[in-house]
Amino acid sequence: MTFYKKWFDELRKLDPNIIQQIPKREKQWVYPDMLDLQKDNNINLANYFNLILFSELTNLTHEVNKYGYQFFDYFKIPLDHNSPQFVGRHVTNFPKDRTCLGQWNIGFYADPNNWTMDSVRVGIGFRVNIGSKAGTKSHTNYKEWVYIKVNINQNGFNALFQPPLDYSEPAALLQFPSPAVAVISDFPTVSMAGDWRFFGREFKPSVAADMKVLGSAVDLAKEADSIFKQIKRNGFEYLP
Repeated sequence: MTFYKKWFDELRKLDPNIIQQIPKREKQWVYPDMLDLQKDNNINLANYFNLILFSELTNLTHEVNKYGYQFFDYFKIPLDHNSPQFVGRHVTNFPKDRTCLGQWNIGFYADPNNWTMDSVRVGIGFRVNIGSKAGTKSHTNYKEWVYIKVNINQNGFNALFQPPLDYSEPAALLQFPSPAVAVISDFPTVSMAGDWRFFGREFKPSVAADMKVLGSAVDLAKEADSIFKQIKRNGFEYLP
């Protein structure tokens, strides 16, 4: 099946009511993975989901790691006990040593109301998160990337993040006249309380051309590797 509409229909079942059953962690910036949902609550996932939801993600991780990225073995579930309305129907993965730092990122989102809005993101992300030590380090990591990478090569950044690499999070970044201006102007608004910034490409199962990539974990991993390398080749990889 891989990442067709029926797969996203399974992801759509991962709603806030299920996710909120995961107990709070001492380290709130450490997202639980999909196995935590089962082992923390003795939840039989087969009662909720067609397990193809999990196996396809595991296959994708395996394929991505063939390129040497060392992503987590299992996709993570973004979790916010304080704002449950902002979680659900979303899973993400990234290199194991980059939890609160710049990271290569792949994320899946299933819209609760409109399947044509289902999507996959692939690119570079920055999780500026909570917790004094982790939060400060992640903020500094993003700040240095903005000023060392983007600010000194705005033309290069603008040239790179054009279609098809024209997707960003949050959507408010699109209001600026160029990608570089968006990053630089937006930076003072980045909060230590748990912000997220992302730049890369979006794929949708409702778009026939995108299904040439989403129809196979092998093809999606190959495309992700190409996107990561393109960002790095143009000088905008994340800093250590």
